[in-house]
Amino acid sequence: MTSTMKPTRVAGVFLLTLFLGGCDFASPVNSNPNSVAVASVDQLFTGIQVNSYFLTEGQIARITTIWTQQMAGTDKQFVGLDDYTITEEAANDEFSTVYTGGGLIDIRTTIAQAEDAGRSVYAGILKVHEAYMIGMTASTFGDIPYSDAVTAGIDEPILDGQAAVYMAIQSLLDDAIGDLGSGAGSGPGAVDLNFGGDAASWTAVAYTLKARFHIHWGEATGAGAYTAALAAAQNGIQDVSGTWKAIHTSDPNENNLWFQFQRDRVGHLKAGDFLVPLMVADADPRLPMYFSNAGGGAVGTLRETRSCPRPGTVLPHSTFRF
Repeated sequence: MTSTMKPTRVAGVFLLTLFLGGCDFASPVNSNPNSVAVASVDQLFTGIQVNSYFLTEGQIARITTIWTQQMAGTDKQFVGLDDYTITEEAANDEFSTVYTGGGLIDIRTTIAQAEDAGRSVYAGILKVHEAYMIGMTASTFGDIPYSDAVTAGIDEPILDGQAAVYMAIQSLLDDAIGDLGSGAGSGPGAVDLNFGGDAASWTAVAYTLKARFHIHWGEATGAGAYTAALAAAQNGIQDVSGTWKAIHTSDPNENNLWFQFQRDRVGHLKAGDFLVPLMVADADPRLPMYFSNAGGGAVGTLRETRSCPRPGTVLPHSTFRF
């Protein structure tokens, strides 16, 4: 009986396979049905804003605070960074996102869309974002790809000198100020997480950025840069309410990135022994905002704690807990 059933079962499976093979739903899918063919100006701008927060609060901030002895690298790769040991990979993600994923590619695309639609005010806000992102990248890394970056047909853009990038950013901010003052077209409205698309607020930010970048270059060019910075600052942000700042929520994934790092990687960074004693000596009122005690409460008595070094190891500076 068993021998007579096997051919029947095989034939049944074979017929079922033929039947399923002829159905349309079995055809292969060659494209992602969830991908967005063309993103809108508002969609792109949202990503650009979030990316600017990432660059401001991420790895670059952690590295620079170690090297200015505001913080001390005390665990994992941050021990090496504390000794000024660095490779290209240390901030590779941050450098990449200057150009991709809400970086220069998306900014240029969004500016073009806004200008094509006659929305000059919106384009001006986007140019402020480009100026900040590229200007701060040049400040951090020096020579960077910019003049022919994200240009069709150019796979290996040249490195522009830091001075040339700063000059280009000043011109870009002038263009942004002109666009913002034109009153042409609608802005981003509520999509703008900081100022709701208010042109006057973004104009003040643009002037403040001009002042900042003039100061950055002051040691190289002399008194003229400081004079230009003062003139720009007088048209810049005049009140704390006009501060351009990162926006976060109570959602753990949307917390401040610096806070997330300290929450998830306890012990990698600790307070450095230059900034803290300086703030204590000056009775600096910002001290409890910068640092807390081990339990997360208000800063109390300062006490020094040192790691036990390996034989022959030189500690660049000690660390503090409260």
